[in-house]
Amino acid sequence: MFLMLLSVVSFAITGQGVADKVKAVNSNFKTQKADMEMIISNKNSQSKDYQLVIYVYNFSSKDYGFIRFTSPAQVKGISFLSKGEETQYLYMPAFHRVQRMAGSSKESKFVGSDFTFNDLSLIYEQKESGKYKTVLKSENDAEYVLDIVPTTSDSQYSKIVMIVDKAHLLPTKVDFYKNGKMYKSMTSSGFEKIENHWIVKNIEMTMADGSSETILKLSKIKFDLPIPSSFFSIRTLMRPILRY
Repeated sequence: MFLMLLSVVSFAITGQGVADKVKAVNSNFKTQKADMEMIISNKNSQSKDYQLVIYVYNFSSKDYGFIRFTSPAQVKGISFLSKGEETQYLYMPAFHRVQRMAGSSKESKFVGSDFTFNDLSLIYEQKESGKYKTVLKSENDAEYVLDIVPTTSDSQYSKIVMIVDKAHLLPTKVDFYKNGKMYKSMTSSGFEKIENHWIVKNIEMTMADGSSETILKLSKIKFDLPIPSSFFSIRTLMRPILRY
């Protein structure tokens, strides 16, 4: 799913060919649903294991994304809705309240993981926002290397370096930089073809200082289910039982 990172940026001419290839191969579905296990390991504490379900609705210009925790009991029902980088909502069932994410809160960690709310938005948002400039730094027979640099001063990262596997047109590694230094790194593995779509089943985000890591494992992946766009709403966030 993290191939969507490729699509949020406004590509320079040298990176446009890579962007077009990735979009053509990986955006030819209407909806997607998957179960996900999230394992968070911190250097000074016991690891935590969460179960989630994720939904994606694919538009021609952008995607909607919906994430819900299904276990353990203390986080069950917590839900996140992304309808673009500027429209994100978090539902906390213990308070029966939907909170719209804004400003610096988007850069905070998602339930203590190494993914921020902005990172989750990048997974789904495909609209070219103009906030980044991407250059094809190098390539060989197996992969492309892209430099993604922000064009605005309010960006969460000072640079992103992405390696794209040519055989599957999926990112295998993404390095995030802050103030010119490596901040964290994301690697993908477990390529599998499901319903004529290549996907990665394992994603690992590791902090550069070794303080923590977050592992995502995807399963039960399905495409083109009859899920309407109206499912991606505040009303769905508050429903205790999901229809799909």
